[in-house]
Formats: sequence, C-alpha cells, structure tokens
Amino acid sequence: MSMPLIDMRDIRKQYGRCQVLQDLSLQVEKGEFLAITGASGAGKSTLLHILGCLEPPEHGDYYLMGHNVSSMKRGEVARLRMAMLGFVFQSFHLISDMTAWENVELPLIYRGMRPGPRRTRVAEALERLGLAEKGENFPGQLSGGQAQRVAIARALVTRPPILLADEPTGNLDGAATAEVMRTLYGLYEEGVTVLMITHDNRLAQRSPRWLRLMEGKLVEGGDPVC
Repeated sequence: MSMPLIDMRDIRKQYGRCQVLQDLSLQVEKGEFLAITGASGAGKSTLLHILGCLEPPEHGDYYLMGHNVSSMKRGEVARLRMAMLGFVFQSFHLISDMTAWENVELPLIYRGMRPGPRRTRVAEALERLGLAEKGENFPGQLSGGQAQRVAIARALVTRPPILLADEPTGNLDGAATAEVMRTLYGLYEEGVTVLMITHDNRLAQRSPRWLRLMEGKLVEGGDPVC
C-alpha cells in the first residue's frame, strides 16, 4: 500500500495565546486536487506555510513523500522544498522589469542549470500554459489571468510534483478566474497534485476534494477529517 504524498499528523500551531491549528491531520494522495477554505483568520495561511515547509509546527509530524519534515535540519528541508513544491501566490510576485520568459527562467538560474537546458525548460513551460507568444512581454503588458499563468509556469518549470496555490484567483475578475481555474484543472488532469487555498466557497465546492478549516481542524462534508 503506497504512502500518501502528504501526511500531517496531530499538527498544532500557536501564536501567543491564539491556538491557530489544533491536532490537525491531513492526508493527500498523489494526483489529487484539494481545495481548502475557511473564514478570515481561520489559519489557512499558517497551514499553507507548514505544508510548504516555510515554518515548522509546534507539535505533530509532517511527512512529505515519506520524509519526516518535522525532524529534518533546515538545509535538508530547503532541498526537499525545492525538489517537491511549486508555489503560486495571490499577487503573482513577478519581477516587473523582467520579461515573462525571464521570470519563468529565474528558478532554473538559481539551480545552476546550463543555458541550453534552461531554454528548453522555459519554452516547454510557457507552451504548456498557452503563453508561447508572451515570452517577451513584461508583467505590466499582461492581463491578470496571463500574469497568473506566468506565475504558474514559473512554479512548474522545475517540475515539482506538488503545486501549492495561495488564493490564486483572489486578485482576478470572473473571466481571469475561469482562465486560471481551467489551467489548474488541466495540470491536475496531467497528474500534478494541486492544493489550493481559497476564500471562494464556490470554487472550493467545484473541486474534486474540498476541506474547510474550522476551529483549528479540517472538516470534510461536515465531519472532522480523521
């Protein structure tokens, strides 16, 4: 029996006197599309930071592809995060004076990849996201939906098996939201594991799997997740 791609057990996180996550458990299988929603202040961003190996829990275990992140050293966690995770944010975080091509290429430069393989990877990523003709455009010359798809291409260019999307449609209008969601579902159909944090219950309810964060725990279909 294969292990879950993500396995969180009895996770707790507290800031001051505020208990944000309380004995939270979550299992995600390879190839799932999971939407997590919740009220403002429910702890969605905190959960995403732990899922993304950006901060540790105070209690509990987090297994990512069988690796116990909770017991790993900082350098080991950074390497695991780089290999396993791609991030997409609400505000795109594109560098304004770099073209779409250059923004997508940046993670590969940080990894020390040679120019030839880099060009191939970037071209493939832009083509995959329907942006082959936008490589020379700067972020200010793109629509909101196009800018978010460039951000998704940048997240995927290193070929991570998991995509973490934090409110990816939060700054978009209806048409751009539909465009980005089609992109995310297309990646899911290709086998990418997608975890999306969203405040939009309508988007969450249309997802193959939908969880709500309430009182520090995740609930699915009204019942606590075991």
